[in-house]
Amino acid sequence: NSATKKKEVKFVKGHYWLAMSLKHQRKYKQALVIVEEAVHLSPKNTDLKLLHAEVKQKIESYRCENANCASNNSEIDAETRLMVCTRCQNISYCSRKCQKEVRN
Repeated sequence: NSATKKKEVKFVKGHYWLAMSLKHQRKYKQALVIVEEAVHLSPKNTDLKLLHAEVKQKIESYRCENANCASNNSEIDAETRLMVCTRCQNISYCSRKCQKEVRN
């Protein structure tokens, strides 16, 4: 069924470019949803796998370490700088309040 295969390829390419556009707009969670749909249809596509890994890494890099932080459940604001813990240099927080909540 070559017609079905062509539609699938076109669909996957469309999702790839949509996800790329969302990534450049810093809408990482939306990009992740789109790229995961495309990966589901085309699991062997290397470009999709790389984009998926890149978007997931971006999401993790903008995540407050406080599991109860409301900012972790909303669209990521890539303009907001997370503060890095001065002790370990590995953990990030969105505010002093979140840092104190995790310490206690």
